[in-house]
Amino acid sequence: MAREKGGGVLPGLYWRGRKAYFEKKHPQLVGGRVRRSLQTEDQRIAASRISALQVLMERGDWGAVNRWATGRLDITAIVAAVREGNYQSLRSLSPEAPMLQEEVERFLAEVGARRSIRTHEQYRANCNQLLAHFGDVPMDQIREEQVKEFLFGPKNGKAWSKTTQAHYQTMAGTLWQRVIEREALDAVDHDALPGLTRNPWRSRLVGRVERDAGRTVFLLPEEWTALREGIEGTPHAAWMGVAYLAGLRLMEAATLRTDVDVDLQAGLLRVQGTKTPKARRDVPICKELDTLLRGHIQLGFAGEKHFFRPVLHDRPISKKTAQRWTQEAYEAAGLEVGRHSNDTVTHHTGRHSFATWLARQNVSPLILAELLGDTVETVTKVYCHLHPNDLRNAVSLLDS
Repeated sequence: MAREKGGGVLPGLYWRGRKAYFEKKHPQLVGGRVRRSLQTEDQRIAASRISALQVLMERGDWGAVNRWATGRLDITAIVAAVREGNYQSLRSLSPEAPMLQEEVERFLAEVGARRSIRTHEQYRANCNQLLAHFGDVPMDQIREEQVKEFLFGPKNGKAWSKTTQAHYQTMAGTLWQRVIEREALDAVDHDALPGLTRNPWRSRLVGRVERDAGRTVFLLPEEWTALREGIEGTPHAAWMGVAYLAGLRLMEAATLRTDVDVDLQAGLLRVQGTKTPKARRDVPICKELDTLLRGHIQLGFAGEKHFFRPVLHDRPISKKTAQRWTQEAYEAAGLEVGRHSNDTVTHHTGRHSFATWLARQNVSPLILAELLGDTVETVTKVYCHLHPNDLRNAVSLLDS
């Protein structure tokens, strides 16, 4: 093989003095072009390395080629993979695992763009506590045992309450999950394995974290009917209706827009949720809810822009107002609001009731998850509950 100073026999082979280089233009390459040393002065070795790169490009393995072009993959690994036909070996971890400090700042920026200043400051204080404990470390190095120590270990001589433990578990679990999902997408784009795949905050090792649940988890259909009849003719009827007949969370309902999110012509509630990645969804409107929504409009309770609004204003109701409406609706039906005993209810009781009623009609958990804007696992573990007679009715089937 003759060596030429300015070019080579093989396409893309380029000599600069005694060193061999590879040069290629292609839209799939980073920057549309690569010119990189083949790390050899031997003509035969240069030819074999060029050939290996050509094989990858013909296969469409541009992720591996780009990782080599940007210095994240050694050329010898490419030659070995092509020689052995083991292309899977070229799928590698990210060169640097996501760092906690950087991801915390990214997370807080997202929270600040969507939540109130007060909420953003609370998240920042919590994230600072996270960084103070773990430091700026690669996120994949934080294990379940360390999470357990953080959640349950004493803080200034006293352990956190279960509510605080649950709050930190939820917040950190969300942070980790966002990074995991982003890493998964990046891995597909770059033909690599993700740098973070495990969420230690959602492991069974921290399953001891319990949320306060001293409340009635769902109402029976007849109890809902009594509640609805007690608030007919008030804005509370539609307000409670979107919870019990559509499963909306409190702030999802509070921010509904007239004619935009409440689409009576299409028979849909278009929920602009941000709590989880799946929260944005369309929920079909049943006949009972349609009646409540139309009545809300006919009675003049809805604004031109916002469906639930304060009196004399056309803006979304605040969280405080939403909670007051919920309390007034329950009190009108003789129900006690709160979380302090087994006989109390909250706005979220409507979401639990919606899921439980449908589950008892044998609606698939997959469909329920889409309606609630949540995962199948959460739907089955959190929102679907047994009626007191369900077990007795199940066993009675043996008699037939």
